[in-house]
Amino acid sequence: MKAWKEGDFATAMSFAINQYRLDHYIATYKKPIVAMLNGYTMGGGVGISMNASFCIADETTVFAMPEVKIGHFPDVGASFFLPRMDGQTGIYLGLTGERLKGRDLLYAGIATHYVPSERYQMLEQKLQGLGTSSYDAINKAIEEFVAQPEDNGIEYSLAAVRDAIDRCFRHNTIEEIIAALEQESESQSEVHASWAKKTLGQLNSTSPSSLKLSLA
Repeated sequence: MKAWKEGDFATAMSFAINQYRLDHYIATYKKPIVAMLNGYTMGGGVGISMNASFCIADETTVFAMPEVKIGHFPDVGASFFLPRMDGQTGIYLGLTGERLKGRDLLYAGIATHYVPSERYQMLEQKLQGLGTSSYDAINKAIEEFVAQPEDNGIEYSLAAVRDAIDRCFRHNTIEEIIAALEQESESQSEVHASWAKKTLGQLNSTSPSSLKLSLA
């Protein structure tokens, strides 16, 4: 971003090209790659992790594709993985830049596993000692360290509005999505109405061009 702002387009383009090449390399690499999402995972970090074979979230993970907030659009492979998420969740995340945290990533289908960060070191040691690149062997090793939902009782933060997300973001144009949100904001459900008003605020504060490019 600094290079773009300073007019150093050659450096900016070189960075973008190398980044996209890395994402493609990770996505097509013949051996399984394990990404451990510790802390903020946004933009380029999402491209690296979402294109890996295994994507592990923990309680510190904060996930977002906030490109629309800076006049850009979700890149780094997002046009492939966001539409393939459950229902219209990916479209919602891409157009709003909304953040998901911790176990949310597992429920949303972003992460393949949820492992508490205190178990990371043991997991890394386990993986290093496997002596094989077998997908099944790696998956089995990770499964030994996962935390089940009952471990902390945390629920999916979007659960209460999942049906509203699908209703409002199933449309093919931004105008239709906004109209659906306006209708949802009049819902008798306070939860749905409040969510719709918040989401309208997010979209109305975003570049229209970015929104249209992101949905294209």
